[in-house]
Amino acid sequence: MSDELKKKINKVQDHFENFSNYIELYDFRSFLLFTLTSQVPTNILAQIGLGGNKEVINIPYNPIFKMYYQKINLMSAGSLVIYVKTDPISDEFILVKDDPIIKNFLNPNEMSLAFRGKEKFLLPKISDCSAFDADDNYNLTIKVDDLFHSLESFLAVNEPNLLFVIESKDKSEPDLLFTFNFIPEMPSRLDKKVLKIDVFYYYSD
Repeated sequence: MSDELKKKINKVQDHFENFSNYIELYDFRSFLLFTLTSQVPTNILAQIGLGGNKEVINIPYNPIFKMYYQKINLMSAGSLVIYVKTDPISDEFILVKDDPIIKNFLNPNEMSLAFRGKEKFLLPKISDCSAFDADDNYNLTIKVDDLFHSLESFLAVNEPNLLFVIESKDKSEPDLLFTFNFIPEMPSRLDKKVLKIDVFYYYSD
């Protein structure tokens, strides 16, 4: 491996030092957009005949921790939990997509792109207890699968459904764009949780 490539990979891993399986989003709007654009696992299940109702979107709420969350099961690294801390957006169990509450968070263009049917939202109250069954080591080992050298390459090859950004604190340093590689992989070691990512360093003007 070249020194330049190794240096870039080490820099990525520095960003993810002590990274756990929890990612907190900034606000409920960001969480809602994440939820609406992360339906790929459900679609895959539907394609192989294991369910996946596209007309129902679940948005679980944990009333103890006061957060909405989505749990993505990973074969090699347990579950990835995306969440936002907020008060409940509604006391109702079911919200239709045209509900004024939903319209408060999405503009008309976003709604037309996100909804393709007669979707409705279910707002179940659930506390995820899976973390309590795990040992004290919640940290994931992040490994770079592919490092891209242009934004066009990153977007064209990956066609990322979900894109995360770690903004640089120093304007002279690049932002880190990354997406999780959700291709199923059998764990090589049962005592090690590994999650692969594809990355691109983006220098803003």
